[in-house]
Amino acid sequence: MSHDHSRSTRTQQCIADALGTGVENFFTERSEPQDLHEVVELLAAFDQIVDPSDRKACIDFVQSVLKRQRTA
Repeated sequence: MSHDHSRSTRTQQCIADALGTGVENFFTERSEPQDLHEVVELLAAFDQIVDPSDRKACIDFVQSVLKRQRTA
């Protein structure tokens, strides 16, 4: 279990670094259980992507969605 936890922690940190934010921003008091489930699902899926260019494409997609939402 601790291996899975440390892997998850590393994955969260990598995603936060790529997004230019802190891991704490993934978990807020406003988060609903469904939101947390979606975060875990996203992290688990991302963690299984082994090709660096595919991982980059995922990060680019998420950043483009964020950019679009900020300008809306």
